[in-house]
Amino acid sequence: TDSAPRAILIARFLAEKLLAVGIDAQVVPMRPEELLRDVLVNRRFDVYVGRHPGSHDPDFLRPLLHSRFASEPGWQNPFGYANLQVDDLLVSQRLESGRARNATLRTLQRTVATDCPFAVVAFPDDIRSVRTDRVTGWTDHGLHTVESYLALERRAGSTAPDPPDWNASTTPETGESGLRMTTTDDRPTKNLNPLSVEFRDGGTITGLLYDPLARSIDGELVPWLAESWRWIDEPAADGPALEVTLRDGLRWHDGERLTTSDVAFTYDFLTDTSMGEMEIPVPAPRYRGLTSLVADAAALDSRTVTLEFVTSSRETALRALSVPPLPAHVWRETATPATVASLGDGSVTEAIVWENMDPVGSGPLEYEGSTVNERLVLTPYDDHFLARDGLDGPVEPFEGGFSSDRLTFRVVPSGEAAVELLLSGAADGTATSVMPQNVPPGGHADDAQVFTRSANAPNGGFMSTTS
Repeated sequence: TDSAPRAILIARFLAEKLLAVGIDAQVVPMRPEELLRDVLVNRRFDVYVGRHPGSHDPDFLRPLLHSRFASEPGWQNPFGYANLQVDDLLVSQRLESGRARNATLRTLQRTVATDCPFAVVAFPDDIRSVRTDRVTGWTDHGLHTVESYLALERRAGSTAPDPPDWNASTTPETGESGLRMTTTDDRPTKNLNPLSVEFRDGGTITGLLYDPLARSIDGELVPWLAESWRWIDEPAADGPALEVTLRDGLRWHDGERLTTSDVAFTYDFLTDTSMGEMEIPVPAPRYRGLTSLVADAAALDSRTVTLEFVTSSRETALRALSVPPLPAHVWRETATPATVASLGDGSVTEAIVWENMDPVGSGPLEYEGSTVNERLVLTPYDDHFLARDGLDGPVEPFEGGFSSDRLTFRVVPSGEAAVELLLSGAADGTATSVMPQNVPPGGHADDAQVFTRSANAPNGGFMSTTS
Protein backbone atom coordinates (compact mmCIF):
# COMPACT_ATOMS: atom_id res chain seq x y z
CA THR A 1 0.00 0.00 0.00
CA ASP A 2 2.95 2.34 0.53
CA SER A 3 4.89 1.38 -2.61
CA ALA A 4 1.87 1.75 -4.94
CA PRO A 5 -0.65 4.09 -3.25
CA ARG A 6 -2.26 5.12 -6.56
CA ALA A 7 -3.02 1.52 -7.44
CA ILE A 8 -4.66 1.01 -4.04
CA LEU A 9 -6.86 4.10 -4.49
CA ILE A 10 -7.94 2.94 -7.95
CA ALA A 11 -8.59 -0.63 -6.77
CA ARG A 12 -10.76 0.56 -3.88
CA PHE A 13 -12.75 2.80 -6.20
CA LEU A 14 -13.33 -0.08 -8.62
CA ALA A 15 -14.34 -2.44 -5.80
CA GLU A 16 -16.83 0.13 -4.51
CA LYS A 17 -18.48 0.43 -7.93
CA LEU A 18 -18.55 -3.35 -8.45
CA LEU A 19 -20.23 -3.83 -5.08
CA ALA A 20 -22.77 -1.14 -5.99
CA VAL A 21 -23.96 -3.19 -8.97
CA GLY A 22 -24.08 -6.47 -7.06
CA ILE A 23 -20.67 -7.98 -7.91
CA ASP A 24 -18.76 -9.19 -4.88
CA ALA A 25 -15.30 -7.61 -4.91
CA GLN A 26 -12.40 -7.50 -2.50
CA VAL A 27 -9.13 -5.59 -2.73
CA VAL A 28 -6.11 -7.78 -1.95
CA PRO A 29 -2.88 -5.77 -1.56
CA MET A 30 0.15 -7.79 -2.64
CA ARG A 31 3.88 -7.30 -2.82
CA PRO A 32 4.83 -6.11 -6.34
CA GLU A 33 6.73 -9.29 -7.24
CA GLU A 34 3.83 -11.48 -6.03
CA LEU A 35 1.30 -9.49 -8.03
CA LEU A 36 3.35 -9.58 -11.23
CA ARG A 37 4.13 -13.27 -10.78
CA ASP A 38 0.42 -14.07 -10.50
CA VAL A 39 -0.56 -11.83 -13.41
CA LEU A 40 2.33 -12.13 -15.86
CA VAL A 41 3.65 -15.63 -15.17
CA ASN A 42 0.87 -17.74 -13.66
CA ARG A 43 -2.06 -15.78 -15.23
CA ARG A 44 -3.99 -16.26 -11.98
CA PHE A 45 -6.27 -13.23 -11.51
CA ASP A 46 -9.78 -11.90 -12.04
CA VAL A 47 -9.04 -8.18 -12.15
CA TYR A 48 -5.71 -6.58 -11.36
CA VAL A 49 -4.64 -2.97 -11.06
CA GLY A 50 -1.06 -2.25 -12.03
CA ARG A 51 1.07 0.00 -14.16
CA HIS A 52 2.07 -1.02 -17.67
CA PRO A 53 5.71 -0.17 -18.50
CA GLY A 54 4.68 1.40 -21.80
CA SER A 55 6.83 2.03 -24.86
CA HIS A 56 7.79 4.76 -27.30
CA ASP A 57 6.96 2.62 -30.35
CA PRO A 58 3.44 1.29 -31.03
CA ASP A 59 4.88 -2.10 -32.03
CA PHE A 60 4.75 -2.94 -28.30
CA LEU A 61 1.05 -3.67 -28.98
CA ARG A 62 2.06 -6.69 -31.09
CA PRO A 63 3.38 -8.89 -28.24
CA LEU A 64 0.81 -7.36 -25.87
CA LEU A 65 -2.22 -8.37 -27.99
CA HIS A 66 -1.27 -10.93 -30.67
CA SER A 67 -2.79 -14.36 -30.03
CA ARG A 68 0.52 -16.18 -30.73
CA PHE A 69 1.90 -14.76 -27.47
CA ALA A 70 -1.10 -15.71 -25.29
CA SER A 71 0.64 -18.76 -23.80
CA GLU A 72 3.94 -17.02 -22.98
CA PRO A 73 4.84 -15.44 -19.62
CA GLY A 74 5.56 -11.74 -19.24
CA TRP A 75 3.81 -8.76 -20.76
CA GLN A 76 3.10 -10.93 -23.82
CA ASN A 77 -0.71 -10.98 -23.95
CA PRO A 78 -1.42 -11.74 -20.24
CA PHE A 79 -5.15 -11.35 -21.03
CA GLY A 80 -5.35 -14.43 -23.26
CA TYR A 81 -6.82 -12.15 -25.92
CA ALA A 82 -7.49 -13.57 -29.40
CA ASN A 83 -8.91 -11.69 -32.38
CA LEU A 84 -7.80 -12.68 -35.88
CA GLN A 85 -8.51 -9.20 -37.25
CA VAL A 86 -6.28 -7.70 -34.58
CA ASP A 87 -3.58 -10.27 -35.38
CA ASP A 88 -3.64 -9.19 -39.05
CA LEU A 89 -3.50 -5.50 -38.14
CA LEU A 90 -0.57 -6.07 -35.78
CA VAL A 91 1.37 -7.82 -38.53
CA SER A 92 0.46 -5.13 -41.06
CA GLN A 93 1.69 -2.22 -38.91
CA ARG A 94 5.02 -4.01 -38.51
CA LEU A 95 5.52 -3.75 -42.28
CA GLU A 96 4.35 -0.16 -42.69
CA SER A 97 5.54 3.35 -41.88
CA GLY A 98 4.24 6.90 -42.02
CA ARG A 99 0.58 7.55 -42.83
CA ALA A 100 -0.14 3.96 -43.82
CA ARG A 101 1.02 2.70 -40.43
CA ASN A 102 -0.92 5.41 -38.60
CA ALA A 103 -4.11 4.44 -40.42
CA THR A 104 -3.62 0.78 -39.52
CA LEU A 105 -2.96 1.69 -35.89
CA ARG A 106 -6.14 3.77 -35.72
CA THR A 107 -8.19 0.81 -36.94
CA LEU A 108 -6.36 -1.43 -34.49
CA GLN A 109 -7.08 0.87 -31.55
CA ARG A 110 -10.78 1.13 -32.41
CA THR A 111 -11.09 -2.66 -32.58
CA VAL A 112 -9.27 -3.22 -29.29
CA ALA A 113 -11.33 -0.49 -27.59
CA THR A 114 -14.49 -2.32 -28.64
CA ASP A 115 -13.28 -5.70 -27.36
CA CYS A 116 -11.71 -4.14 -24.24
CA PRO A 117 -9.26 -6.87 -23.10
CA PHE A 118 -7.92 -4.24 -20.69
CA ALA A 119 -8.97 -0.75 -19.62
CA VAL A 120 -6.78 2.29 -19.11
CA VAL A 121 -8.07 3.82 -15.88
CA ALA A 122 -5.51 6.51 -15.03
CA PHE A 123 -2.51 8.52 -16.24
CA PRO A 124 -0.85 9.40 -12.92
CA ASP A 125 1.61 12.27 -12.89
CA ASP A 126 5.20 11.36 -12.08
CA ILE A 127 6.20 13.50 -9.08
CA ARG A 128 9.78 13.41 -7.79
CA SER A 129 11.88 15.59 -5.50
CA VAL A 130 15.61 16.30 -5.79
CA ARG A 131 18.29 18.43 -4.18
CA THR A 132 20.38 20.78 -6.28
CA ASP A 133 23.15 21.65 -3.81
CA ARG A 134 25.47 18.72 -4.69
CA VAL A 135 24.69 17.85 -8.32
CA THR A 136 23.21 19.57 -11.38
CA GLY A 137 21.51 18.45 -14.58
CA TRP A 138 18.55 16.64 -13.06
CA THR A 139 16.10 17.21 -15.90
CA ASP A 140 18.34 17.01 -18.96
CA HIS A 141 17.01 13.51 -19.74
CA GLY A 142 14.04 13.05 -17.41
CA LEU A 143 14.42 11.65 -13.91
CA HIS A 144 15.48 8.13 -12.92
CA THR A 145 16.58 7.16 -16.41
CA VAL A 146 19.96 5.78 -17.44
CA GLU A 147 20.67 8.96 -19.39
CA SER A 148 19.67 11.22 -16.49
CA TYR A 149 22.14 9.59 -14.09
CA LEU A 150 24.94 9.76 -16.66
CA ALA A 151 24.24 13.44 -17.39
CA LEU A 152 24.45 14.60 -13.76
CA GLU A 153 27.46 16.67 -12.75
CA ARG A 154 28.82 17.21 -9.25
CA ARG A 155 28.84 20.82 -8.10
CA ALA A 156 32.30 22.25 -7.48
CA GLY A 157 33.19 22.18 -3.81
CA SER A 158 30.41 19.78 -2.81
CA THR A 159 31.39 17.19 -0.24
CA ALA A 160 30.38 13.57 0.15
CA PRO A 161 30.31 11.36 3.26
CA ASP A 162 32.59 8.37 3.65
CA PRO A 163 31.61 5.19 1.75
CA PRO A 164 29.53 2.53 3.56
CA ASP A 165 31.15 -0.21 5.61
CA TRP A 166 29.79 -3.44 4.14
CA ASN A 167 31.36 -5.50 6.92
CA ALA A 168 29.30 -3.73 9.58
CA SER A 169 25.99 -5.22 10.67
CA THR A 170 24.26 -1.95 9.79
CA THR A 171 25.29 0.99 7.66
CA PRO A 172 24.67 4.40 9.23
CA GLU A 173 22.89 7.08 7.23
CA THR A 174 26.01 9.24 7.18
CA GLY A 175 27.99 6.38 5.63
CA GLU A 176 26.49 6.83 2.16
CA SER A 177 28.66 8.66 -0.35
CA GLY A 178 28.20 9.71 -3.96
CA LEU A 179 24.67 10.17 -5.27
CA ARG A 180 22.04 9.06 -2.75
CA MET A 181 18.58 8.11 -4.02
CA THR A 182 15.54 6.85 -2.12
CA THR A 183 13.15 4.21 -3.43
CA THR A 184 10.02 2.51 -2.13
CA ASP A 185 10.79 -0.54 -4.31
CA ASP A 186 12.94 -3.10 -2.46
CA ARG A 187 13.03 -5.62 -5.32
CA PRO A 188 16.43 -4.54 -6.75
CA THR A 189 18.00 -5.43 -3.38
CA LYS A 190 16.83 -9.03 -3.89
CA ASN A 191 17.01 -9.65 -7.64
CA LEU A 192 19.05 -8.10 -10.48
CA ASN A 193 18.13 -10.59 -13.18
CA PRO A 194 17.23 -8.52 -16.28
CA LEU A 195 14.97 -11.37 -17.48
CA SER A 196 12.81 -11.67 -14.33
CA VAL A 197 9.64 -9.91 -15.35
CA GLU A 198 8.13 -9.87 -11.83
CA PHE A 199 11.12 -7.92 -10.48
CA ARG A 200 11.43 -5.42 -13.34
CA ASP A 201 8.76 -2.72 -13.69
CA GLY A 202 11.22 -0.43 -15.45
CA GLY A 203 14.71 -1.01 -16.70
CA THR A 204 16.72 1.83 -15.18
CA ILE A 205 18.80 -0.08 -12.63
CA THR A 206 19.48 -3.07 -14.88
CA GLY A 207 20.00 -0.55 -17.70
CA LEU A 208 22.89 0.94 -15.71
CA LEU A 209 24.37 -2.56 -15.37
CA TYR A 210 23.66 -3.94 -18.87
CA ASP A 211 24.24 -1.90 -22.03
CA PRO A 212 22.19 -2.35 -25.24
CA LEU A 213 23.58 -2.18 -28.76
CA ALA A 214 21.54 0.98 -29.27
CA ARG A 215 19.86 3.32 -26.81
CA SER A 216 16.93 5.70 -27.24
CA ILE A 217 18.12 9.25 -26.53
CA ASP A 218 15.66 12.11 -26.94
CA GLY A 219 13.39 9.80 -28.91
CA GLU A 220 16.06 8.63 -31.37
CA LEU A 221 17.71 5.20 -31.37
CA VAL A 222 21.47 5.81 -31.48
CA PRO A 223 24.53 3.51 -31.38
CA TRP A 224 25.66 2.62 -27.85
CA LEU A 225 27.68 -0.61 -27.59
CA ALA A 226 27.50 -0.56 -31.37
CA GLU A 227 29.89 1.81 -33.08
CA SER A 228 27.81 1.80 -36.26
CA TRP A 229 25.48 -0.27 -38.43
CA ARG A 230 24.51 -0.52 -42.09
CA TRP A 231 21.59 -2.13 -43.87
CA ILE A 232 22.38 -4.99 -46.23
CA ASP A 233 20.85 -4.10 -49.60
CA GLU A 234 20.14 -7.67 -50.73
CA PRO A 235 19.44 -9.74 -47.63
CA ALA A 236 19.25 -13.51 -47.93
CA ALA A 237 16.14 -13.62 -45.74
CA ASP A 238 12.65 -12.30 -46.52
CA GLY A 239 13.01 -9.48 -44.00
CA PRO A 240 15.63 -6.72 -43.76
CA ALA A 241 19.18 -7.49 -42.59
CA LEU A 242 21.66 -5.38 -40.68
CA GLU A 243 25.42 -5.47 -40.21
CA VAL A 244 26.41 -4.14 -36.78
CA THR A 245 29.95 -3.17 -35.76
CA LEU A 246 30.79 -3.06 -32.05
CA ARG A 247 33.00 -0.44 -30.44
CA ASP A 248 36.58 -1.55 -29.99
CA GLY A 249 37.84 -2.76 -26.62
CA LEU A 250 34.50 -3.59 -24.97
CA ARG A 251 34.71 -5.66 -21.79
CA TRP A 252 32.38 -7.23 -19.26
CA HIS A 253 32.58 -6.20 -15.62
CA ASP A 254 34.61 -9.34 -14.84
CA GLY A 255 37.29 -8.29 -17.35
CA GLU A 256 36.35 -10.74 -20.13
CA ARG A 257 36.09 -9.36 -23.68
CA LEU A 258 32.65 -8.54 -25.03
CA THR A 259 32.42 -9.81 -28.60
CA THR A 260 29.80 -10.43 -31.25
CA SER A 261 29.70 -14.07 -30.10
CA ASP A 262 27.98 -12.74 -26.96
CA VAL A 263 25.58 -10.74 -29.12
CA ALA A 264 24.61 -13.73 -31.30
CA PHE A 265 24.33 -15.92 -28.19
CA THR A 266 21.96 -13.40 -26.56
CA TYR A 267 19.40 -13.37 -29.37
CA ASP A 268 19.40 -17.19 -29.53
CA PHE A 269 19.28 -17.52 -25.75
CA LEU A 270 16.41 -15.07 -25.21
CA THR A 271 14.40 -16.93 -27.84
CA ASP A 272 14.90 -20.20 -25.93
CA THR A 273 16.59 -20.00 -22.52
CA SER A 274 16.82 -23.81 -22.46
CA MET A 275 19.08 -23.72 -25.57
CA GLY A 276 17.07 -26.55 -27.13
CA GLU A 277 17.39 -28.86 -24.12
CA MET A 278 13.68 -28.81 -23.23
CA GLU A 279 10.85 -30.22 -25.31
CA ILE A 280 9.19 -26.80 -25.71
CA PRO A 281 11.26 -23.60 -26.10
CA VAL A 282 11.30 -21.36 -23.03
CA PRO A 283 11.64 -17.74 -24.22
CA ALA A 284 12.69 -15.02 -21.81
CA PRO A 285 9.65 -13.19 -20.36
CA ARG A 286 11.33 -9.80 -20.98
CA TYR A 287 12.49 -8.52 -24.38
CA ARG A 288 10.27 -11.07 -26.12
CA GLY A 289 8.62 -8.47 -28.33
CA LEU A 290 12.06 -7.33 -29.50
CA THR A 291 13.76 -10.71 -29.92
CA SER A 292 10.76 -11.99 -31.91
CA LEU A 293 11.82 -9.54 -34.62
CA VAL A 294 15.17 -11.34 -35.10
CA ALA A 295 15.21 -14.43 -37.32
CA ASP A 296 18.96 -15.08 -37.09
CA ALA A 297 22.11 -13.57 -35.59
CA ALA A 298 25.60 -14.56 -36.76
CA ALA A 299 29.01 -13.29 -35.70
CA LEU A 300 31.27 -12.56 -38.69
CA ASP A 301 34.28 -11.64 -36.54
CA SER A 302 34.85 -10.37 -33.00
CA ARG A 303 33.37 -6.95 -33.78
CA THR A 304 30.92 -7.56 -36.66
CA VAL A 305 27.58 -9.34 -36.43
CA THR A 306 24.74 -9.69 -38.93
CA LEU A 307 21.12 -9.65 -37.84
CA GLU A 308 18.41 -11.04 -40.14
CA PHE A 309 14.90 -9.94 -39.24
CA VAL A 310 11.45 -11.33 -39.82
CA THR A 311 9.38 -9.58 -42.46
CA SER A 312 9.06 -6.03 -41.14
CA SER A 313 9.97 -2.45 -41.91
CA ARG A 314 13.49 -1.28 -41.16
CA GLU A 315 12.07 1.18 -38.63
CA THR A 316 10.42 -1.60 -36.63
CA ALA A 317 13.33 -4.05 -37.00
CA LEU A 318 15.83 -1.54 -35.62
CA ARG A 319 14.08 -1.66 -32.22
CA ALA A 320 15.67 -5.09 -31.65
CA LEU A 321 19.01 -3.35 -31.06
CA SER A 322 17.74 -2.12 -27.68
CA VAL A 323 18.13 -5.67 -26.30
CA PRO A 324 21.13 -5.80 -23.90
CA PRO A 325 23.75 -8.45 -24.80
CA LEU A 326 24.46 -10.99 -22.05
CA PRO A 327 27.86 -12.59 -21.36
CA ALA A 328 27.71 -16.09 -22.84
CA HIS A 329 30.30 -17.43 -20.37
CA VAL A 330 27.94 -16.54 -17.49
CA TRP A 331 24.44 -17.18 -18.83
CA ARG A 332 25.08 -20.40 -20.77
CA GLU A 333 25.22 -22.22 -17.43
CA THR A 334 21.68 -21.09 -16.59
CA ALA A 335 20.11 -22.95 -19.55
CA THR A 336 18.92 -25.72 -17.24
CA PRO A 337 15.43 -26.70 -16.04
CA ALA A 338 14.28 -25.19 -12.75
CA THR A 339 11.41 -26.05 -10.44
CA VAL A 340 9.80 -23.21 -8.49
CA ALA A 341 6.54 -23.83 -6.64
CA SER A 342 5.28 -20.26 -7.06
CA LEU A 343 5.59 -20.40 -10.87
CA GLY A 344 2.77 -22.81 -11.54
CA ASP A 345 3.04 -25.80 -13.88
CA GLY A 346 4.87 -24.19 -16.79
CA SER A 347 8.40 -25.13 -17.78
CA VAL A 348 10.99 -22.65 -16.54
CA THR A 349 14.75 -22.43 -16.67
CA GLU A 350 17.33 -21.28 -14.17
CA ALA A 351 17.88 -18.21 -16.37
CA ILE A 352 14.39 -16.94 -15.58
CA VAL A 353 14.37 -17.55 -11.81
CA TRP A 354 18.05 -16.83 -11.02
CA GLU A 355 18.46 -13.89 -8.60
CA ASN A 356 21.73 -12.74 -10.25
CA MET A 357 22.86 -10.74 -7.23
CA ASP A 358 26.46 -10.56 -8.48
CA PRO A 359 25.67 -9.35 -12.01
CA VAL A 360 28.28 -9.33 -14.76
CA GLY A 361 27.21 -6.66 -17.21
CA SER A 362 28.87 -4.15 -19.51
CA GLY A 363 27.09 -1.00 -18.35
CA PRO A 364 28.52 2.29 -17.07
CA LEU A 365 27.96 1.17 -13.47
CA GLU A 366 28.81 -2.13 -11.80
CA TYR A 367 27.48 -3.85 -8.70
CA GLU A 368 29.32 -3.15 -5.44
CA GLY A 369 27.04 -4.44 -2.71
CA SER A 370 23.53 -4.61 -1.28
CA THR A 371 21.56 -5.29 1.87
CA VAL A 372 18.18 -6.97 1.34
CA ASN A 373 15.28 -4.55 1.88
CA GLU A 374 17.71 -1.75 2.76
CA ARG A 375 20.03 -0.54 -0.02
CA LEU A 376 21.79 -1.23 -3.30
CA VAL A 377 25.13 0.37 -4.23
CA LEU A 378 26.59 0.70 -7.74
CA THR A 379 29.97 2.17 -8.68
CA PRO A 380 31.38 3.49 -11.99
CA TYR A 381 32.93 0.88 -14.30
CA ASP A 382 36.33 2.31 -15.17
CA ASP A 383 36.72 0.30 -18.42
CA HIS A 384 33.42 1.48 -19.89
CA PHE A 385 33.63 3.12 -23.31
CA LEU A 386 32.17 6.36 -21.91
CA ALA A 387 35.33 6.76 -19.84
CA ARG A 388 37.38 7.21 -23.04
CA ASP A 389 38.26 10.52 -24.64
CA GLY A 390 37.21 11.63 -28.09
CA LEU A 391 33.60 10.42 -28.15
CA ASP A 392 31.35 12.16 -30.65
CA GLY A 393 27.78 12.10 -31.85
CA PRO A 394 24.79 11.57 -29.52
CA VAL A 395 26.95 9.89 -26.83
CA GLU A 396 29.34 12.85 -26.52
CA PRO A 397 27.31 14.54 -23.71
CA PHE A 398 27.87 11.41 -21.58
CA GLU A 399 31.66 11.32 -22.04
CA GLY A 400 33.34 10.49 -18.74
CA GLY A 401 30.40 8.38 -17.56
CA PHE A 402 28.88 8.66 -14.09
CA SER A 403 30.37 11.67 -12.29
CA SER A 404 30.06 10.49 -8.65
CA ASP A 405 32.03 7.74 -6.93
CA ARG A 406 28.93 5.63 -6.31
CA LEU A 407 25.14 5.50 -6.68
CA THR A 408 23.16 4.34 -3.66
CA PHE A 409 19.48 3.39 -3.72
CA ARG A 410 18.13 3.39 -0.18
CA VAL A 411 14.81 1.61 0.46
CA VAL A 412 12.28 3.67 2.41
CA PRO A 413 8.78 2.68 3.59
CA SER A 414 6.86 5.49 1.88
CA GLY A 415 7.02 8.61 -0.23
CA GLU A 416 6.64 10.68 2.91
CA ALA A 417 9.78 9.09 4.40
CA ALA A 418 11.63 9.69 1.11
CA VAL A 419 10.84 13.41 1.13
CA GLU A 420 11.82 13.72 4.81
CA LEU A 421 15.26 12.25 4.06
CA LEU A 422 15.66 14.58 1.11
CA LEU A 423 14.76 17.69 3.12
CA SER A 424 17.15 16.69 5.91
CA GLY A 425 20.02 16.38 3.43
CA ALA A 426 20.40 12.60 3.85
CA ALA A 427 19.26 11.96 0.25
CA ASP A 428 19.74 13.70 -3.09
CA GLY A 429 16.62 12.53 -4.91
CA THR A 430 13.62 10.20 -5.02
CA ALA A 431 14.04 7.37 -7.53
CA THR A 432 10.40 6.37 -7.20
CA SER A 433 7.50 8.77 -7.57
CA VAL A 434 5.86 10.36 -4.53
CA MET A 435 2.24 11.31 -3.93
CA PRO A 436 1.06 14.94 -4.15
CA GLN A 437 0.49 15.05 -0.38
CA ASN A 438 4.16 14.16 0.15
CA VAL A 439 5.32 17.30 -1.65
CA PRO A 440 6.62 19.71 0.99
CA PRO A 441 5.24 23.25 1.32
CA GLY A 442 7.46 26.11 0.21
CA GLY A 443 10.31 27.29 2.38
CA HIS A 444 11.30 23.96 3.95
CA ALA A 445 14.55 23.60 2.02
CA ASP A 446 16.28 26.15 -0.17
CA ASP A 447 17.95 23.44 -2.29
CA ALA A 448 14.93 21.15 -2.84
CA GLN A 449 13.01 21.03 -6.10
CA VAL A 450 9.84 19.18 -7.09
CA PHE A 451 9.50 17.94 -10.67
CA THR A 452 6.24 16.75 -12.21
CA ARG A 453 5.89 14.96 -15.52
CA SER A 454 2.54 14.13 -17.06
CA ALA A 455 2.23 10.40 -17.77
CA ASN A 456 1.46 11.07 -21.45
CA ALA A 457 4.16 13.75 -21.93
CA PRO A 458 7.25 13.06 -24.05
CA ASN A 459 10.15 11.55 -22.14
CA GLY A 460 12.00 14.29 -20.30
CA GLY A 461 9.13 16.80 -20.42
CA PHE A 462 9.11 18.08 -16.82
CA MET A 463 7.57 21.01 -15.02
CA SER A 464 9.43 22.13 -11.92
CA THR A 465 8.75 24.14 -8.80
CA THR A 466 11.26 25.16 -6.18
CA SER A 467 10.34 24.72 -2.54
